[in-house]
Amino acid sequence: MEKKKMLQIMYKPGLTWRSLTAIGVGVFFLTPIAIYSMLLGAGGLAAVPWITVLLFSEIFRFIRKPLSKQEITIMWYAIGTGSVGSTFLILLQQGYIATSPITRLFRDPYSGEVLSKAIPLWFAPPSGSNAYLLRTFVHIDWLTPILFFILYSTLSLFMQISLAMIFSQIYVEVEKLPFPFAPIEATLCTTLGERDESRMRILMLSAFFGCIWGYLLYGVPIITGGIYKKSIQILPIPYIDLNRYIEKWLPGASLGVATDITAYTWGFFLPANIVLCMFIGSFAAWFFGNHLALTLPYFSQWQKEWTQGMSISLIYQRSTLWVWINPQIGAAIASGIVPLVIYRKTILRSFKNLMRIPSSSLKAGYLSLKALFPMYILSACGIIAIFHYLVPEFPLWVAAILTVGYPFFITMVAGRMVGEVGFPISIPYVWQGAILAVNYPKVDAWFISPLSTNAWYAPLGQAGTSGDGAAINVYQVKVCKLTETRPIDLFKALILVFPLSITASFIYVSLFWWMSPIPSAAYPATVISWPITAINTGLWATRQLNIFRPELILGSAAFMTSLGIIFHLIKVPFSLTGTVIGLYTLPPYSLAWLVGYAIGRLIFKRKLGDKWENIKPILVGGITLGEGVAIGLSVTLVIIAKSLWILPY
Repeated sequence: MEKKKMLQIMYKPGLTWRSLTAIGVGVFFLTPIAIYSMLLGAGGLAAVPWITVLLFSEIFRFIRKPLSKQEITIMWYAIGTGSVGSTFLILLQQGYIATSPITRLFRDPYSGEVLSKAIPLWFAPPSGSNAYLLRTFVHIDWLTPILFFILYSTLSLFMQISLAMIFSQIYVEVEKLPFPFAPIEATLCTTLGERDESRMRILMLSAFFGCIWGYLLYGVPIITGGIYKKSIQILPIPYIDLNRYIEKWLPGASLGVATDITAYTWGFFLPANIVLCMFIGSFAAWFFGNHLALTLPYFSQWQKEWTQGMSISLIYQRSTLWVWINPQIGAAIASGIVPLVIYRKTILRSFKNLMRIPSSSLKAGYLSLKALFPMYILSACGIIAIFHYLVPEFPLWVAAILTVGYPFFITMVAGRMVGEVGFPISIPYVWQGAILAVNYPKVDAWFISPLSTNAWYAPLGQAGTSGDGAAINVYQVKVCKLTETRPIDLFKALILVFPLSITASFIYVSLFWWMSPIPSAAYPATVISWPITAINTGLWATRQLNIFRPELILGSAAFMTSLGIIFHLIKVPFSLTGTVIGLYTLPPYSLAWLVGYAIGRLIFKRKLGDKWENIKPILVGGITLGEGVAIGLSVTLVIIAKSLWILPY
C-alpha cells in the first residue's frame, strides 16, 4: 500500500521565476543581517528565512499569483543556505590568525620560527601586507587565498550533491526511513502554500504563542544586550543549569532543564524505543559517566581540570576533550558497521537498483549511480590535487583515503541517523587525528583540510564536511517528497545560490570591514571569539594537544557493535542510533525529548485520538515559525540601532 502511494506522487516544479525572484532578493536581503549578526554575536538566525518566505507569499498573493507549496519549499532551503554569507568572513578570520599577536606567541616546532611566519601565503596575506592597512579584499595578496577557497568550496559542493542524491535514493526512496521531523517543515510549506483555513488557524495560533515565547526567551536578551550593552534574561538560555545543586552528591555530573519549548515538541515525533535510548545514552555519559571518570586514573587530565562550580557548557567542552571524544568516535563507527551487517541485503539491493533509474527516481529527477559516482570521484580527485599542490610533503595516500572514504562514510551514518531519529552527528577532529597519526612535522597541513567544505579547517575549529552537508540534504529531499516537490529542483537551487552567496558575502563583509576594523569593539563577537580561535589554532599547529587514544576508540566501537548486533538477534527494541545520538547530547535536551514524548502520548494523544497525528506537525511548525520571527525581528532591530552611531546626527 505504501509503495503504491509513493508511485502515485505527482512531482511539481519548485524552481520557477517567482521562487527565483524571491531567492535572489532574499539572499541579498538576509546576507547583511546574517553577517552583522555573527559580528555582533546576536545569533539565532536559523529560522529567519521564514520571514522572507512569509513576506513573498503575501506579496504574490496580493498580485494574485500565490506561491505553491513546492515553491515555498525550495525558497526556504535556498534562502537559508545562501544567506549565511560566511565565505569572506572566514577569509578575514584567516587574516586575523596570520597577523594576530596571539599567533606570534607560538613557535613552529619544525622550523623553530614564530608560528605567524610559518603560516602559508595561500591561507592569508602575510603580516604587514597593505591589504590589512587598506582594509580591502581587492589586493594581489588576497588573490591566491580567495581563488583556492572558492575552487575548493565548489568541488565540495558537487561532492555533497552527488552524495546527497545517492543516499536520498537509498534512505528516502528504497528504505523509506521515517525522518521524524520532516513532517514539521513539510506541513509548514503545505499550509502556507495551500492556505487551508483550519490548518492556517492552528498554524497562526501556535505561531503567535511561539512568537511570544521566542521574544521572552531570545528577543529580550538580544535587544537589551545589543542596544543597552547589558543583556536581561527572563529565562536562562538555552537551559537552566542545575550543576551546582548536584555536584555535592555527583561531582562531574551535568543536569539541566531546557528552556526552549521547541526542544520539548520534538519529542512528539520520536518513537518510544528511540527516545528512551537517547535518554539512556545521554545520562550514561554526561550524568553518570562524567562522575565515574573522576574516579578512574585513566582519565587523569579530566580529574585535573574538573572543579566545583563548572557549568554544563564548560563541563561539556572539557569532558568531551578528555573523556568522550574517543568513545564518541568509536560509537559513530559502530553505528555505521551495525546497519551494514543487519541490513546488508537491503543495502546491496539498493545499490544495485541505483545502477538503473527506477520510475520513481526518474520522476524526481535523480541521476543514476553511473553518473553520481563519477561526479563524486572527480570532485574528490580535484580536492586531493589541490591539497597535494598546497601541501606536497603530506602522505598523498592518507589524504586520498580520507577524502574519498570519510565523506561517504559520514553521509551513510549521519543520513541514517537523520532518517531514523531526526538528529545527525559529526565526528570531530578527524583531520587533526590524521595529522598526528602520520606524525607529519610541518604546520602547513594544520591550515587546510581535504575533508572540510570550505577547505581551511583551522578558523572554524570543527568545520563541516561534504558528508555532513549531504546528510542534511537527504533530510531536505524527504521534505521535498512530502510536499510533492521535485528533489532535483532543490539541488539546482543550491547550485544557483552558491555564486549569489559568495558575491553577497564579498560586498557586505567588505562594507563592514570598511566601516570599522575587524576585529574591533564595533563588532563585539570578533573581539571575544577570534582570539580563542587563534589560541586553538596555535595549540593544534604546535602539537600541544593530543587527545586521541586508539585503544579507547577501538574498544568502544567493538562494544557498541556487539551490543547492537546482540540486541537485534534477541529482538530487543534497542536503538543503537538513538544511543549514539545520546552520547552526543546534553541531558537538558534528552530530558526535554522524553518529557515531550510523555506529554504527546499521555495527554494530547488520549484527548485528541487520531486527530493528534494531523495536528502535531502544524502545531510544532507554528511554534518554530513564531520563534524564528521573534528572533529575526529582534536581531533586525539591534542591527538598525547599532548602525545609527555611524550617522553624523
